[in-house]
Amino acid sequence: MRSIITGVAAVFGVLSILAFLTACRNGEDNSQYILAFGEVAHTVNQSGYDLADSFLLLSSCVTDEQCAEATDGLVRELERYIPVIETQIQKLEQLEPLDDWQGLQSTYLEQLRLRVDGGKMIIDGWESADEALVAQGFERFQESQAKLGEILDELKVALEDQ
Repeated sequence: MRSIITGVAAVFGVLSILAFLTACRNGEDNSQYILAFGEVAHTVNQSGYDLADSFLLLSSCVTDEQCAEATDGLVRELERYIPVIETQIQKLEQLEPLDDWQGLQSTYLEQLRLRVDGGKMIIDGWESADEALVAQGFERFQESQAKLGEILDELKVALEDQ
């Protein structure tokens, strides 16, 4: 899981750099949107590192006690992470995407919403001892990570005409 999250972070780190360079080339009209999108992506990246560590710790636990502690830690990280992501979703929803960036913004928003939904399911399931809900939350979170391929395709489209 950490490699997936780290991979996503690397992609959006590159995206932030490309957005900055593209904005510099395209003038004021496009630059505000591209820079705002890059800022959201950067914030999402930065907020996900501790969460990735929590997923890694959970995936390597051996005893029931270790797994319970790791899940408690994951829940704490999700409780910190979700409000950050919800704020970034709101910021993206307020942006009017450039024509070539509509698909990227839409797919990225889908990914972020899946993360929030999955995270809330994990939290609620853990607090209520509902193993099925926890499992659904993990599945939803994995769906969000599977969006990476679509995001990369949309990023390619967004950058082709820049």
